[in-house]
Amino acid sequence: MLLWIALAVGVLIVWFILDVKHLLRWSARVSQLGAEGRWEELDAAYRRELRPWRPIAWLFMRVLAPGGVQAMYALHLNDVGRETEALAMAERGVRLANRAVLPAALAAHVQVLASAGRYDDARAAALKARQTPDLTPGLATTGALAELWCGRIDEALALAQAALKADASDDQGRTIAALAYGLRGDFKEAIGILLYRPSDISKFYTPEDFAAVMADKDGAACLAWGQQEYAQVMRPARLLVAADIYLDMPDVEGARFSLERARGVLGANPIIVHNFERMSALRAALAGEADPAQKHLAKMWEIARRIPAKRSLQFESHMGAGRCLLALHRPDEAAAELKKAAALALHPIERHVLNYWAGDTKALLADGIATWMCAKCRT
Repeated sequence: MLLWIALAVGVLIVWFILDVKHLLRWSARVSQLGAEGRWEELDAAYRRELRPWRPIAWLFMRVLAPGGVQAMYALHLNDVGRETEALAMAERGVRLANRAVLPAALAAHVQVLASAGRYDDARAAALKARQTPDLTPGLATTGALAELWCGRIDEALALAQAALKADASDDQGRTIAALAYGLRGDFKEAIGILLYRPSDISKFYTPEDFAAVMADKDGAACLAWGQQEYAQVMRPARLLVAADIYLDMPDVEGARFSLERARGVLGANPIIVHNFERMSALRAALAGEADPAQKHLAKMWEIARRIPAKRSLQFESHMGAGRCLLALHRPDEAAAELKKAAALALHPIERHVLNYWAGDTKALLADGIATWMCAKCRT
């Protein structure tokens, strides 16, 4: 009898270990697919894990981290332009989340709401997220991007500065602060705040938890892919924001330097690569290099065609093409691209910037958003 009990306990222990390893391997797989830009496979991986058949995985999702997978999947759906599904999934994540998961679930909900232009709802959810105890690092800027999108530049900057006061290595805080400074025309401050060493994924773990995960082979693989995915977004993002600011100044040499450095850390994330090609096209156009500009535009459009449902990507594509054509002194073609961008504009800041490049000074000055573009039109 004792032998059978011991055997049963042994089987349960092995089953537990295998299930835990499944969770680690799944996390590593998700990070790998994200890092490699394999979004169709990533979608399938999320859908499978929403209904896990393994007991420990089911327990993890229901008790230890309920709503976590839903929040992650919502962000992925938002990235590929499936906004209705993203909103439903984000709301489900918030409903299921326990105290530990709630800040991240709310942050995902904020991002989806803001992307859809529901700024008041996003603001309310962001406030709730920031007021939760033991706020996860990286979430202190929750809601700042929504404020930026709706043209509340000072409010976005204040949130970013508060996050940086608490954690000077907050990547999102520095990025949003740079964007806000850049829109205000404080270009020196915008570039200066981007001169730092980006953090890594270890900031999301306590030293004890990080060491424990690294001690396991599957855990170490999970962290390695997670770090690669994180780095392939944050490292080039910092340099691309700097390039964008240089292009607005305009400082073609500064933009070239930033883009060359970004090329060295560029991964396979389609959104990041799209931004790189769009900015590279504009840099070439401002330098009078028509052929390189067209080649970069062609690569940009190739990515845009792969994600046709993502409104913001299509807007940025037409907007970027319009600016390039203006720089290449092809005003009629530029006007056609900017007209297409106007049909896709959603956020007030998008319409504001579009009005400047389209030459609609009256609309630009009437929207109440204070930027360097307004100041330049008044001089």
